[in-house]
Amino acid sequence: MGLEQYDIVLHNEVRRDKRLPAPACGCFSSGNPGRVLPRSDLRENSGRLLGEWLNLSQAFILADAGYDVWLGNTRGSTYSKEHVSLQSTDNEFWDFSWHESGVYDLPAMIDYVLSTTSQSNLYYIGHSMGTTMFYVMASMRPEYNAKIRAQFSLAPVAFMSNLKSPVIRLMSTFEDTLEILMKMIGMHEFLPNSEFLTLVGGVFCNDDAITQQLCDNILFLLCGYDQDQLNTTALPVLLGHIPAGASTNQMVHYAQGVNSVFLHWSDNDLMADPKDVRELNGKLPNVKGSIRVPYAAFNHLDYMWAIDGKTLVYDTVLENMKKY
Repeated sequence: MGLEQYDIVLHNEVRRDKRLPAPACGCFSSGNPGRVLPRSDLRENSGRLLGEWLNLSQAFILADAGYDVWLGNTRGSTYSKEHVSLQSTDNEFWDFSWHESGVYDLPAMIDYVLSTTSQSNLYYIGHSMGTTMFYVMASMRPEYNAKIRAQFSLAPVAFMSNLKSPVIRLMSTFEDTLEILMKMIGMHEFLPNSEFLTLVGGVFCNDDAITQQLCDNILFLLCGYDQDQLNTTALPVLLGHIPAGASTNQMVHYAQGVNSVFLHWSDNDLMADPKDVRELNGKLPNVKGSIRVPYAAFNHLDYMWAIDGKTLVYDTVLENMKKY
């Protein structure tokens, strides 16, 4: 069984700030107990959520459970680089951060899904910066709280005082210098996706490459070591979708009345440290569950890529979704 068993529909829209996002992808299944909007971190796009390994993909796990799944693309990512008057080579195009994503983009996605499906609310599943965007929206656009049936935060990033990723910590040390340097050389897109990166992933990260371990270790430095859950066979294809580009401002910027929230966290997450998640838990008024992934080595990327992700994370998510 493959993609042919799913009805996948593309939708286009123009946002208030005149951006033309990539088509939203609606993955429909027969049961439709509710609409789900999954959002991932700042460098990634809907292609990563859709994936090619149906048994591992978040979108297909949800669709198989009968949910109507909608996938959006973060502004500036590979599939979301259109604008009414600007080009992606223009400096002004990249003048945004997660604040704009939470205040403008996410509300626009929610409104579009609800309007298209004639529904009044949906489930939101955020990972990494996808959770940050949600908390910005909940704070700055509180009227959207009523449109969320329940929110599931996977590796939530709201506080970062205990962040352990050596790469991000090094960047934060030179935050101002990094921003100035990137602007001086006209580099406004951070980690762009390109044919070159896709080729590199296919050549150096495939199963037969002696350099595959190097690819693994770069990811582990960012997010935490977990060799057993990394699908190395899928790595070349995944690198074809990420990095997907992000505003430099987002990476620099990256250094309350929310509806029902479930926090999912793990001990080996170098970006969403358990101490920071506990701080978030203490500040949110309506947390229905703080759930530790029952696998000690689970890292920041495992929520999206782990071989046993369905068993370790999504079965619990689906069980709690049934309650709302």
